[in-house]
Amino acid sequence: MGLRLNIAAATTLALILLGLAIGYGYTRWGSIIAISLALGAMVALAGVIAALVQTNERVRGLGEEATRSREKRETSEALTEALFTHIPDYLLILNVESDDRFSVADLNPALAKVFQRSRAAVRGKTLDTLLEPVAAERVTNRYRRVRDSGEPYLYRGQITVPPNDRRTWESMLAPIIEPDGAVTRIVGVIRDVTEQIRAEKRLRESQRMEAIGQLTGGVAHDFNNLLQVIRGNLELLLPAVENDPAARRRVEHAMLGADRAAQLTAQLLAFARRQPLTPEVIDLSRLALEMSELLKRTLSDPILVETAVAPDLWPTLADTAQVESAILNLALNARAAMPEGGKLNLRFENAILSPAEAADLELEGQDFVMIDVEDTGKGMTPEVLNRAFEPFFTTKPAGKGTGLGLSMVYGFVRQSKGAVRIESRLEAGTRVRIWLPRAHLSEPLSAASATA
Repeated sequence: MGLRLNIAAATTLALILLGLAIGYGYTRWGSIIAISLALGAMVALAGVIAALVQTNERVRGLGEEATRSREKRETSEALTEALFTHIPDYLLILNVESDDRFSVADLNPALAKVFQRSRAAVRGKTLDTLLEPVAAERVTNRYRRVRDSGEPYLYRGQITVPPNDRRTWESMLAPIIEPDGAVTRIVGVIRDVTEQIRAEKRLRESQRMEAIGQLTGGVAHDFNNLLQVIRGNLELLLPAVENDPAARRRVEHAMLGADRAAQLTAQLLAFARRQPLTPEVIDLSRLALEMSELLKRTLSDPILVETAVAPDLWPTLADTAQVESAILNLALNARAAMPEGGKLNLRFENAILSPAEAADLELEGQDFVMIDVEDTGKGMTPEVLNRAFEPFFTTKPAGKGTGLGLSMVYGFVRQSKGAVRIESRLEAGTRVRIWLPRAHLSEPLSAASATA
């Protein structure tokens, strides 16, 4: 305001001086006075011009500052939107409503995908309309806790999301507090840790099986050495009792017992991945057909055996006898789970694993052959499933099984640089998948495959 008055006053003075200069120009003193007044007018006009220039520079400076401020604000908003849109964690902003409810102010696309709706469709919805009643009440209580305390809250819980998928989420809830102390909004950062928990569980299981394997392998190795001494002495004793039939029978029975014990230690060494293997390139297409015919004869009529072999099935590098034994063991377990009959599916497929899938299975490389054995039997409880690979663990009555079948499969597959997984639910059957490394045909085929 003051600057505008100064400019106006300077302009008025310049005009007055200029007018006087013109007036005095017609008097006898006119020349001198006119020149003086004209100079005064020029000085005044120069002041006006200087003031205008200064004002223009200030205005331009203010405009540039406003532009920079706007650009900074737009950059910040773009960065916030990029983070909000692309961050894989779930972000949620809730409004605290007056009726003790919480409505969605905004959410990022990752969370909207969980609800299988667009962001626009979720905005404005209350939690009780988005979640099942029990889960909604549980989650709402946690938001009430943040609202009432004004303090952040970290927790982990499970929620079922469409379509009936049970997920474990870790959530950090933080209040937005107004100057008057009221909590008007709550920001939630939610991370799906389901796969992390599953990976941790698999790691613990792998470490447990490794520890059991080391213990079992050590005991089996020492026991096998003792058996060799026992059997060697029995063989030396046999000629000495040649003329004593009763003594000879005793020695022969002792040798049979030593042989059975040797088989048991071999099974234990298989679980511990210490058995001697003879890896060779196997034509699984031929082996699959041979095993299918064998199982159809072995499992009898109440069980239907169906075999599917992928075209152009890759060969694998493994011990042929152990592959056959593994499939037979799985089939016999399936028969035990289907006393009244059922269906056994054998599938042989090529499997190209992603780096994440290979890491999850603790495998190296990406090309594998998968042997899939699935039955429609009784299935397993979670407790039984967690111990399925343990040596000597069995649900069969005493004397009906050693509990080493699956242990041998596990040890052989791991020793062959493969992986094995079991999926089972009570009254919903069991599925066992084995991944074995792909072999190249430049290596010689096994004798069994070549002559089949």
